[in-house]
Amino acid sequence: MLKSLFKLLNKDLTGRTWEREAEHPYFGRMVYYGFQDRDKCYWECELEVDGEPVSVSLNSNTEDLPNDEHVRFVQEVLANPFGTFDTVAPHIGPHYREEFGKDLPEQWQDVLQLDHFVVPQDCDRKNAWELTYGVREDEYSFTCHFSPNSPPIVSISH
Repeated sequence: MLKSLFKLLNKDLTGRTWEREAEHPYFGRMVYYGFQDRDKCYWECELEVDGEPVSVSLNSNTEDLPNDEHVRFVQEVLANPFGTFDTVAPHIGPHYREEFGKDLPEQWQDVLQLDHFVVPQDCDRKNAWELTYGVREDEYSFTCHFSPNSPPIVSISH
C-alpha cells in the first residue's frame, strides 16, 4: 500500500510522462518510460550477470519492445567483460587514481563491477550511450558517457 501511494505521489500528473510494463523473452520484466519529448524515452530492465544485478536502459523513441538487435548488443556487452571494460579503462583510470590514490589494478574486476549501461539509439555506438562501473567495496561509481563528435566524459557518483 505504501509503495503504491509513494508511486502515485511521485507521478507526473501533467500527462507528459507515462510508464508501461511488459515482459520480454530475453530481458524479462521491463518498464518503458515515456516522455512527451520522444528522444528521452527508454526501456529499462535488470539482468543478473554472475550473480550480480546489472541495470540496462535501452534508448527508444517508440513503445515497441526491444528487438533482436538490442538483444545482440546487450549480449555482446555482457559476454565480453574485458573488451567492454577496455572501452572505458583509459577514461576511468585517471579518475580512479585521483579518488583512491592508486592505480586501477590490472585485475580491475576485483575492485569494479558493471552496474549499468545504456544501449544507444538503434544500437549504434556512434549515438549517445554510457557504461557505469561501481566500486565493489565503496559507494563510488564511475560513468563513462559517450556522445557523437565528443570525447568521452566521466562522471563520478558517491
